[in-house]
Parts: sequence; C-alpha cells; structure tokens
Amino acid sequence: MDSIKSDKSSCLRDRKHVSVAVVDNDDLVLPVLCAILKKDPRVEVLWCTSSAKEAILHCCVEANWPDVLLVDMSMSEMNGEELCRKIRKNGSSPSLLAITSFPIEYYASLASDSGAQGIVRKSDISSISEAVINVASGDALRMEEVEVEFDSAIVAHNRIANDNDEGNKPKVLGTEEHDVLCLNSEGYSFEEIARMKKVKSVTIRTHARRAVKKLGAKNLSQAIMKWMSRES
Repeated sequence: MDSIKSDKSSCLRDRKHVSVAVVDNDDLVLPVLCAILKKDPRVEVLWCTSSAKEAILHCCVEANWPDVLLVDMSMSEMNGEELCRKIRKNGSSPSLLAITSFPIEYYASLASDSGAQGIVRKSDISSISEAVINVASGDALRMEEVEVEFDSAIVAHNRIANDNDEGNKPKVLGTEEHDVLCLNSEGYSFEEIARMKKVKSVTIRTHARRAVKKLGAKNLSQAIMKWMSRES
C-alpha cells in the first residue's frame, strides 16, 4: 500500500474530495452516519459496511482504498481494536479514525495503541467531518480532552509492524518506551521527563502505557521490575 500512496498529502491537494469509508455493525447508525458524511461537499463516501471482514477485503483492493476509514470500536464480529491493528500492520493507508457511542476516554487508549489517528463520538456530528479532513493526509488528530496521544499513520504502521506477535516471545520496547521506564525508575516524574525531552507530558504517558502493555504488566511499577529483570 505504501509504495502506491507514498505522497498522500500532495495527492490530496490535487483533489476536490477526501474519500471515506465506514464500518459499523449498528444497522441504525451506519446509514445515518454515511448520510451525514455525504452532505459535506469535501467528502466522498466510497462504501459503508457493517462487517469488519468485508472492510478488510475492501482495503485489499486498490480501487476501494479510502483516504480515511471510520471504524466503530465496539463491533461484535471483530472489535475495532483488532480491525485497526490488522489494517495498520499492513501499511500506513488508509488513515484510521475510530468512532464510538461511548465517551471517547473509554476507547481512546485502545484506538491509539491499535494504530488509529484519532477518535470521535458518533453523536458529535459537527466534529466527524472535520476530523476526517484533519487525518486524511495521515496526520494524527490532536486531542486535548483525553490524556492520550495518537500517532501519524506512518509512525503507527512502523510501530505495529515491528511488534513481536510470535507466541509468548516478549515484545520489543521502542526507544522512547525504554527511555521512559529507565528515567522513571530513576525517580523522574512524567512531567520532568517531558521537560527533558521537550515534549508534552501526554506523550510520555502514552509511551509508559504502551510499555506496560507490551511487558504484560498490571501497572507501571510492575513494568519497571520486568524491564529491569530483562536488562540485568
């Protein structure tokens, strides 16, 4: 996918519309959401489906690739986290925008970790189209209302593609995740680490959360203990 869509930003500038697709297994919400998107002159709806498996098949065909895929996080056949991860592991296109009927903090961390570029509530009609436009080029949505940072599509693809999914082998920590555990183990707070690295504290919290998850720990303290045992 990446070789064909290597210059996504310039391609979007040359087009009048951002193409979008939607996967949501709520048969009442899906047609309404698609109808709302079709009203925006900047957006072209390519397809809508209630099946996660069908969405994956669509994304395997070049002619069906949208710029942005809206993914319901709480589907029953295959949840949004799994769908996002499968698509993002394969490449950096399309951009993924998670959607939910619940407060976004319920799914923000899962959406971020599984490779989405942002998350919006289905009921926040005015924000959906704007979010689609903002992530269409692969950039991450900047969200102040949750303490979660989202990656660009390319960064998310590189992170997930390098995850070790083989059996019970330990997953490899990224450089930033390693640094956060190291500095935190030395007594530095997230805020202090953020100042040292000249980033927002939410970025450091995101790295810490992902490190905890990769190490299969219950909390940060346990993650540091597991990390230290690896390093010794």
